[in-house]
Amino acid sequence: MTEAYLQDVWNKKRFHSPSIKLVDGTPVVILDTGMHNVYRSGPDFEMGRILIDEITFIGPIEVHVNASDWYLHNHHFDRSYDNVILHVVYNFDQEVLQNGRRVPTIEMKSLLFDFKNRSNLRREDYRALVCRKGMLNIEPVYLESMKAKALIHKLNDKVKGLNSLLDQSPSEVLYFLLMGAFGMNVNKSAFEDLAIEIPYRMIESLNSTQRMNLMLAKSGLMNEKYARSKGYVWNRKGTRPANFPWKRLGECLMLLNSFPLRRISDISSCQESICLVREELMNSECDLSSLFIDHLLINMVVPFCFWKEMNDLGLVNGEGVVDELLKIPSERNHILRWWKKVGINAETAYDSQALIGLYRYYCCHKKCLSCEVGKKLLNR
Repeated sequence: MTEAYLQDVWNKKRFHSPSIKLVDGTPVVILDTGMHNVYRSGPDFEMGRILIDEITFIGPIEVHVNASDWYLHNHHFDRSYDNVILHVVYNFDQEVLQNGRRVPTIEMKSLLFDFKNRSNLRREDYRALVCRKGMLNIEPVYLESMKAKALIHKLNDKVKGLNSLLDQSPSEVLYFLLMGAFGMNVNKSAFEDLAIEIPYRMIESLNSTQRMNLMLAKSGLMNEKYARSKGYVWNRKGTRPANFPWKRLGECLMLLNSFPLRRISDISSCQESICLVREELMNSECDLSSLFIDHLLINMVVPFCFWKEMNDLGLVNGEGVVDELLKIPSERNHILRWWKKVGINAETAYDSQALIGLYRYYCCHKKCLSCEVGKKLLNR
């Protein structure tokens, strides 16, 4: 038994639900298992709903293999677990108290179905790709057509966000994208909010120490209570230590000490921009990995060039951007692993960005009738 498997069972409600009781014998009704918290720090499920003694409780739910894991993971020191309404465990080996309150607990050992093949319950579920069985049996031109369409859709989405900025000077837009890219997916919003609160024109004249002190003070990274009061949510769950927010923020500020942001923002050629940024990143003191450098090129320089093409030249097809994406290696993430399972490999950043867009805008929403691949399969 693993915690990931137990979370999957709880998320998909694959357990005997009639007459569930807490470990103390109190009947409990599971009204909603909650929303699975995959990326943010804190309890495993949010907004769960349970009924105990005709009283409805709404709040977070935590899942463990053993009840004692609560203390093993140091949750008793974390205030974000004070409001947990239910502790779901496979084995109840210890009573759990949080802030002096006994946490309601159910033991799942007797409630689980006897699955013969637990491999079907992997968290990486690619069932959203409903045409996966027939996709390789049609002409590649249909998939390529949709990839191009999805890529432009994805780039346009990013440009919409940039056009909503109050200060749309090239240097501020590039700075905003740089901050968001350093935040990765899990902390992107917080990094972008910080870039808006502390614009580039404000930190440009400061020295490195002043920049760091200002960013740490405004972000609340050293004071969780202050961060929440300012609306910043910094997540560690789902990230490796190398991507912890304070580490990435430090690297970003170190890069900005020597990064020619204004010179890059004035370059009109996407190819020249990418060459200059790659050279600066490779020679920076941050010691960034090649994978992270590619990530910055894809999520900072490429959207910036597309934004400039649209605003300065009125171009909407992104030809210059597409040519450069074809030269950058593909990213690595769970969505691309799902595509690989059905036989579709991403070799370049063009492939990866297009396949992510196709999955996000069409497959997830079952828009098969708006997809060339889906329509071709339905008409066979």
